[in-house]
Amino acid sequence: MSNEEETLVKIDRSTLVPIGVVVVLLVGIFGIFGYLDSRFTAQQTSMDVRFTTIDKALEKQDRRLEKLEEKGDKAWTSIQQELWVSEFRRLNPKVKVPHMCGE
Repeated sequence: MSNEEETLVKIDRSTLVPIGVVVVLLVGIFGIFGYLDSRFTAQQTSMDVRFTTIDKALEKQDRRLEKLEEKGDKAWTSIQQELWVSEFRRLNPKVKVPHMCGE
């Protein structure tokens, strides 16, 4: 039994960690976590701003593309152009209107 008694550690006032050391360690750990959290939050906010800016730019491009597509639907056909030229010549006989390629 003497071997067992030697291996056991006696816990008394001399083996305890001073409360100040524990407090300093905890404050340090929480301080580091707080610092890292604020850094990550700042980075996330910066990325959110960038994504919002990019999203607005893409929406603007989408609107421009939709307008161009709408204009494409309203394009003149060659028949409409010929009719307009004929009507213009009839209403303005003094104006010399060049002939179109298909005339």
